[in-house]
Formats: sequence, C-alpha cells, structure tokens
Amino acid sequence: MKRILWGLIIAAFALAPGFCFGLVYKVASGLAYTDLGAGELAAGSKVSLYRPGQNAPYAEAVVAQVASDYAAFAAQQAQVGDRVRAQAGRPAADELLFVYLTDPHFGSARGTKTSQQIISELKAGALEPAFALVGGDLTDNGKSEQFRESLALRALPFPVYPVPGNHDLRWAEGGKELYRKWWGDAYYAFQAGAYEFIALDSSIRMEQYGHIEAEQLKWLAKELQAGSPEKIVFLHHPIVRTSNSGQPMVDNEAEVLKLLSGGKIRLLLAGHLHTYQFQKANGVFSVVSPAAMNGEYLIVNLSGRRTTIFGKKVGGELRLLNSFTPEAEEELKVLSPAQGARWQAAIPIRLLIPGASQGTLQVAVDGKRELSVSLEAQGKEIPWQTNLLGDWVAGWHTLSLRYQTATGYWQEQRSFFFQPEKASPSLSWEFQAKGDLQAGPAASPDALLVTTLNGWVQCLSKQEGKLLWERQLGSPLVGGAKWGKDAFYLGSEAGSFFSFTEKGQLRWSLVLDGSVLSRPETAGNLVLVGAGAKLVALEAQTGKLRWQNDLGGLLEASPLVAGNIVYAASWEGSIAAFRLLDGKKLWSRKLDLGIYAPGSAVPALVGGALLISGPRKVWGLNPDDGAVLWQLEEKLLYAPLNTTVGGLLVAGTLNRKLIGVDGKGTKLAELDVADFFTGPGPVGGGGEAYQIALGGTLYRLWREAGLKARPLLRVGDGFILGDPYFDGARLYFASLDGKVAVWNLNAERR
Repeated sequence: MKRILWGLIIAAFALAPGFCFGLVYKVASGLAYTDLGAGELAAGSKVSLYRPGQNAPYAEAVVAQVASDYAAFAAQQAQVGDRVRAQAGRPAADELLFVYLTDPHFGSARGTKTSQQIISELKAGALEPAFALVGGDLTDNGKSEQFRESLALRALPFPVYPVPGNHDLRWAEGGKELYRKWWGDAYYAFQAGAYEFIALDSSIRMEQYGHIEAEQLKWLAKELQAGSPEKIVFLHHPIVRTSNSGQPMVDNEAEVLKLLSGGKIRLLLAGHLHTYQFQKANGVFSVVSPAAMNGEYLIVNLSGRRTTIFGKKVGGELRLLNSFTPEAEEELKVLSPAQGARWQAAIPIRLLIPGASQGTLQVAVDGKRELSVSLEAQGKEIPWQTNLLGDWVAGWHTLSLRYQTATGYWQEQRSFFFQPEKASPSLSWEFQAKGDLQAGPAASPDALLVTTLNGWVQCLSKQEGKLLWERQLGSPLVGGAKWGKDAFYLGSEAGSFFSFTEKGQLRWSLVLDGSVLSRPETAGNLVLVGAGAKLVALEAQTGKLRWQNDLGGLLEASPLVAGNIVYAASWEGSIAAFRLLDGKKLWSRKLDLGIYAPGSAVPALVGGALLISGPRKVWGLNPDDGAVLWQLEEKLLYAPLNTTVGGLLVAGTLNRKLIGVDGKGTKLAELDVADFFTGPGPVGGGGEAYQIALGGTLYRLWREAGLKARPLLRVGDGFILGDPYFDGARLYFASLDGKVAVWNLNAERR
C-alpha cells in the first residue's frame, strides 16, 4: 500500500508546475550547459530558466552552442541544478528526474561512510530529484544491524525504492524474509508520471550469481503487457553484457532480455560490477552503475523522448555520460535452427540481417566463440547462412547469434540438443519441476525428491521420472532433502522441518529457531541440521530435540559425521567438533578467513586431516583438537575437497581450473578449463570422478601421468548449484531453471 501511495504522490508531483525538462549540469567560462534538446535545438533559440521547485522562470537565455548531446547558453545567474525549458509554462507529464544508486554496502567501513556522504550531498544539493532507485547490495553481508544502518537512505527528502542484491541474501540468516522485514517486497512495480518502474529481484540465496525465478518471470510478462506507459526496469545483476562469450551473470538472462525487448522499455538499470557500462541490446538501452560504496551514483533525466544519464562522485561535478533518443531499428531474424532442435551433425544457421546496417556477426556455442564475420546489408535485409560444425558433447547447448553494430547489438539464443553418433552418455529422462531448483535431488531406493524455491516438494520415480506425489510447504526450500533409513528429511527458509515417507505421508514436522539452508545429515537414530547459526540434533522417528549448539555464524553447509563426532562450519569461518551422543562441544576454532560459499563450507575427513576451504585458502586441521596441520593458498575454491582420484583430492574452482591436492596440502595438479565451478563437489572417487560446472557441463576426472579431465555431457542452460546424485551408473541433476535430468553414463568410453 505504501508503494502505491508514493506512486500517486510522485505522479502528482511530476504533473505539477516547476518540474524539470532540461538540467543545468555545468557552469563554466560564462556558459551554462544542459541536456535540453541535446542537439535538437538551433543556435539562437531561446530557453526559459527555473530554479528547482519554482513555478515561474527567473530568466531567459539564448542558445549559443549546440552539440549532439548538449546545448550551451550564456547566463550569469544560472546554477547547477536549474531546470531549462524551451518554452515557459507547465511541464509535460513525461519529464522526470531521479537518482539511481547501487551497491552502498552498509556495514562495511567504506560503504557506510561513502553512502552517508551521498545521502548528505543529496539532502543539501539543489537537484531535488523525485525519488531514488537503489540497485541492491544495500548491506555488506545481510546482518540485521546492517539493514538497520541501510535505513539511513530513508533520511533522503524523497522516496527510496530498493531491490536486493547478492550481498543482502548471501549470508543473511533470515534470507529474503529479513530483507522484506526492513525494505518490503523484493520485486514490485510503481507508477511515476508517464512511466512505470519495475523492480526485479535477481538474488539467489548464498550465491553471487543471479537468476530470475519462474514465478517472477510470469509476473514480469504481465507487467510488460499491462497498459501503455514506458517502462524503466532495475535489478542488481546485469543481464546485458559486452560480449556473447563467457559465463552470464544471470543464467536466464536471454529469456529476461527477450521479454524486455518485446515491451516498451525506456531504460534498464543494474549494478553489481561497481563500474559504469552503457549498451544497447535488442532495442533496450542498458546502464550498469558504479558503486555508492565508491562514492558514485547516477542522475537520470527523462524528457520527452530523450534520456540523459549523468554521473556524480561525492564532492565532484555532474558529468554527462550518455544522452540519447530511441531510433526504430530492424531486428536480427533467426530462421533456423528452431528452439529445442535435435542434431547429430552440422547445425544449419539461416538469418536475415537487418537492412541499412553494417556490423559484425558473432556466433558462439556455450559462450565459446565459433566464428565472427563482418556484414553490410546495404539498405535491405540480406540472408546469411552457414553450417556450423563442432565437436560438442552430448546434451543441451546454447547457440548465441549476435549482430554488433555501431549503435548496439541484436542477440538471439537457441537451445539445441546434440547426441554424437559415437558412444557417449545418453539422456534417460527429464522432468520440469513446479519451481526453481537450487538444491540437488535426494534419492531413496525407488524415488527421487526435489525441493523448489517456491515451496514445492515433488517426488519422482527414479526409473522413468513419473510424478509420484507433491506437497506445497509454503516457504523456499533452499537446502534440499536427505534420505535416511525409511524417510526423507528437509527444512525450509522459514525454519520449518519435515519428515516424509517415500510415499508422501507426513511423519512429523516442527519449527526450528532459524532458517534451514543446507541438506540435513543422518547418523543412526539422529537427524543433524543447521538452523540459522545452530547445529540441531533431532530424533529421526519423532523429531524430538536431542541437543543443539550455536556456532556463532550461519550454517550454510551440511555437517560431517565421522564415527561418534560431528563437524560443522559456518560461513564466517567458525568450525567446531561435537560429540554425537549429547552434543558436547569437543573443540572449536575461528579460521583467519571466512568461508563464504556453501560448497567449501562442507567439512571433509581425508588422510587423517579435517579439510575446510575458503575463498583464498584450504586448511588441514587435526580432527582431534582443531589445530592447523597445514595451509594451502588457493584462489576461489568454492567446492569441497572431499573426493579422491588416484590418491589426489580433486575439485574445480571459480577461476576456471581443476586442481589436485595430496593429503598433506601440496597441490600436485592444475588444469585450465573452459568453465566455472562453484558449490557442488565431485562425485564418484577412487579411479575416476565427475565434476559438474556452474553452467551445466559435466567433466570426467581421472589420473594418468597427472590429473586429466574431459567434458562429458552438458545438462542445460540453468546454473547447477546443488550436488548431483550418482548411483554408479546414472547421474541425477537438478538445475536452477527447474529441470531434473538423469543421464546414463554406461555407454561412454574414454
């Protein structure tokens, strides 16, 4: 209701006399510079000057200089922040000035200081914008006290509209509920003057990458279809990139951009990268803002058909970054291949290149550039075709076709399924879940259980993927389920915990004091689960609490049970050992770095050492007392070192490497590969193992004169953040786009 009221207030304010059209952004050498007209005025024309909030002009001026993105005039009284109009009178409804700031990172020393400076500057300044959009990462790591600090933004003399970022959700014990407590809905829309503003939530619990959930995409599609106002869309993660090669920030960015390009999008705003970027993609103008924690923010002026982006650093002058008007452009037309086509050989590509254009066509598969060719349409659409040959692995691949011109690019993507004629893994079955899947599947003797981010539990038959039963549990199910003896165990972000039989009968449920973000573990007649900062032990048959202990930080990973001892780690670097029987703490240690990722926070006991990984280091601890036995400097190891291949501990890293480490912490192997790895560790072990990359490519690892690796299959486009299940012959995957896929590996020969 508050957002609706603010929207009505802003709409009324935008229609009131005294609002802006052009903005005086610089006064130098007797000249005032404005984006008014931006080349659409002629030298010698007159303009009227207004003080912010004033209904009548205080002076007139004659335009002396005109350029493509500004006009200048002599006016001794002009000040930065003055409004400029080509004619005196009431402003139009499509005139609007607002602030876009992102990544303030309240809670970090620099973030709090510089964000407060921005707030003070905006309060004291002469710009008087209508409101501020905040593009995420309001906090540094999602703590309640940091959210409380971020409320300083409400001291601004105008409304503030935020969206969450990865730092707001990645380590927050309350998850999105904590964000909603302080700032309200994570995605929403509001009206301001002649425009509709659409706030999107691209954050994923405990992850730095982005994703727009399926239910939000349906809502977005309706918002884009509703009414006639132009739309301004803002979110944290960029979905428009400078290249069609490499890993996307948002796994379903192509689907989102396709939706936006079909709507009346005036501007797309994002953050996350802490640097300024400007692109035009599929007819949509996209801006990535620098970070407020670095003392920078943007001022956006909408005036008629023109959009102007100003940059501002605390204490510095306004800088005109981009000023543009939309121009009608023909789009790239892909005639083949069709979406979802299946191939065993060359892929025929047939396109129509837009007329009156000159540019470069880039063709990429799975982010790897296949070819690049310069084309010129010479005033009319021209056909272009080729046959694309590639030595692709079995499975789903992404074909990206991008036509880059001097003014922007058009990009289309097609998913295709490739099954090589040679012996290779084969797809057993696929299933589309009712929601997005962050956790991997859990397996009983005959069934497979998946848990969605919109609260669904769905149980499938392992052999053919037939839906056996499903339940709606009302809260995001982030961590996944565990099968133990004769029941499944799982928890929700709201702290609810459940036990179901294989046939779907609820055995018991209870509410824990904290979010359940990781897969439970079973040991004898106990179920062990992280709930917020506590490790909790429950009786498996009844759910009765046996014991609990506080680790002082969020438990985002499963505990490790080794005999009569339980080991557990929290994200900020605390690791502790407890007696399984009664929860007595045997020892605890605070590491010198945080852990930061669910995968690396999973303890492993190998060769007499307890292993734990951080973003820049691996520790080998004495499991008896927690003493440090050895340390290994290793960048971005976000997967656990708990799988051996030929005596080497193996895992993939977030900087495109596969590594092998011995039991004494010496790195003996390092391979450069094409993919990023985060979260899931390898499965298998002994002579060979399988490691899944973030983008869905499965690697086979084996030892032969060192560590060897080969891409084996590709599951699909959605990020894979949860551990797959391996039964020795088949691998069961769950991906963020809601797909469950089962692959038979028996046909593969190395």
